[in-house]
Formats: sequence, structure tokens, C-alpha cells
Amino acid sequence: AIAAISISGTKGSINVKSVVELSKEVTKTARLISTKLSDK
Repeated sequence: AIAAISISGTKGSINVKSVVELSKEVTKTARLISTKLSDK
């Protein structure tokens, strides 16, 4: 997320939106991984 902020830092409010979307995806992926881990 930090890298995304520095890359798109000049785009202002757009980068905030994309960071929120990014963190949602990361959270979703983390949930999937932890679910698969607990299944074993």
C-alpha cells in the first residue's frame, strides 16, 4: 500500500481511492488464505 501511495502520490484523491480498493483486496486475500490454512 505504501508503494502505491508513493507511485500515484501526484494524483491526489484518486490514489486514496485506489489504496482503499487495494486494502480491500488484500483483506479479502488474507481471509481466503487463513480459511485455507485452518481447513488443513
